[in-house]
Amino acid sequence: MEILKSDFEQKLPFIKKAILEADFIAIDCEFTGLTPPHININNTDDLAQRYSKIRSSVEEFTIVQYGVCTFKRDKETGDFIARPFNFYIFGNDPDNMQSRRVFSVDASSLAFLHSNNFDFNKWIKEGIPFYNFTEEGTFYESAYGTLRMNNRRSRIEESALTQSGKSFLEYNRKAINNWLQGNTEQPLIIQVNTPFYKKLIFQEVQENYNNFLQVMSRDIKHVEIVRLKEEQRKAKLQKTSALNFRTIIEAIGDAKCPVVAHNAAFDILHTTDQFWQYLPDNLTKCKEVVNSMWDYIVDTKYLAEYHPLLRGCFNTSVLGSLFNTVHTELEEAGQKIVLAPGFDRYIKSNKPNEHEAAYDAYMTGVIYLAFMMYINEQSDKQNNKENGEQINKPNGVENGVEDDEENKEQNGEVNGEQKEGDNNKEKGITLLGKRKRDLIDSDDVEDTIETNEEGETTESSEDEEEEKEEGEIESTKVIDEPSRTLFFNKSVIPYYGRIFLMRSDTPYINLKGEEEVNVESRKKSRTD
Repeated sequence: MEILKSDFEQKLPFIKKAILEADFIAIDCEFTGLTPPHININNTDDLAQRYSKIRSSVEEFTIVQYGVCTFKRDKETGDFIARPFNFYIFGNDPDNMQSRRVFSVDASSLAFLHSNNFDFNKWIKEGIPFYNFTEEGTFYESAYGTLRMNNRRSRIEESALTQSGKSFLEYNRKAINNWLQGNTEQPLIIQVNTPFYKKLIFQEVQENYNNFLQVMSRDIKHVEIVRLKEEQRKAKLQKTSALNFRTIIEAIGDAKCPVVAHNAAFDILHTTDQFWQYLPDNLTKCKEVVNSMWDYIVDTKYLAEYHPLLRGCFNTSVLGSLFNTVHTELEEAGQKIVLAPGFDRYIKSNKPNEHEAAYDAYMTGVIYLAFMMYINEQSDKQNNKENGEQINKPNGVENGVEDDEENKEQNGEVNGEQKEGDNNKEKGITLLGKRKRDLIDSDDVEDTIETNEEGETTESSEDEEEEKEEGEIESTKVIDEPSRTLFFNKSVIPYYGRIFLMRSDTPYINLKGEEEVNVESRKKSRTD
């Protein structure tokens, strides 16, 4: 479904409902460029260098199209219902606002968009405007009654401050916090001896306290900070436009479900910078900002390359190739993914749909669903095998060498299993069994219940379970919070929050902690 500036506010309640009800959400972006000519991406970049280069690229280019595809399981049929939304994004302003945005374009990127049927006239005329929290914090009312914004090009970077500038800022941050804790109605007076320091205090208050405090010039060398009353805050917020794509990003965060992207570094960092908050100057702070936006971010390229149950399954982790493989597997497994009514534009279209943001988001979501089904299936098999071996272990066997070998086997370190993985990669193994997986939450249901033709219930016997063909996915439908069972399996949770990095000795950013890189990962990253 295409969403334009002219119908964004009208369709917003419908879009939010789809987002908030989703089991998971996939996203994808199209840009005016990726990296400017003066930035070279090298394998030897450490994480700080790579982040700095990506951040500079993000500040240079802009998102022109944003795809959001929601996936929700139908409790009646067990099918997953997909709703792909395609948003044109353009930084033009409503009549009452003025941001004066400037961005770069890469000629080859524009040619690529044109070759994939991107409508540039629609982008400029119907692109949805946007303001992140950093920008919104700098809005001020001009003498003509319009809201103006101090954009990033006029912003003072804290990392560029001299030592005296940093000391001045830190001292006054403490002064503001102490004043706030005092709960006084008296204004706070800050001495600023230069126009530069005055601008620095204005920026600090506008970016960090804009909805609660207001800063004004008192005289040439002093500024005055006052608390905004409730009615003043409401009046200020009402002046900002409701026509802001950030409302979609906020809704995705409110959904509290996995947010999936493929090869996600640029998608996630552009999204953060453009719609949430300007990217900070170091990676540690960046992780904090991204986590404040969305809780569960998943990169399907990282899963395909590094999850132990997936990394030997594919000859390539390119989006289109992965989609073609797993889409067929899902169909053979009987797991349908159905486009909701009103979302059949991709079915009716006679043109290729790849590289339209919403369709790429749809493909990413299909890949993620297939991965989750396969990982859950293999994890259950492994758990059942381990439980059986534990029961049948001879008396007198101590935890020692055998346990060590078992741990190696689980990590894919036993030579035989490693060899089998290599063979699977050559053959192109079957990811999924022939029928839908049983996703019953074992915490809620103790026994598998089947219904016969007369409507009576029977319990599956152990003999019947053993007779089922190995590798088959059971046909029992997903029930009772399938997202908890399927998408938050302990086998996949450690891989959430890891964003793939191309051509890097450190092949991922760990949004949830520190990066741990082994020799195998370093070798693999050099061949990507």
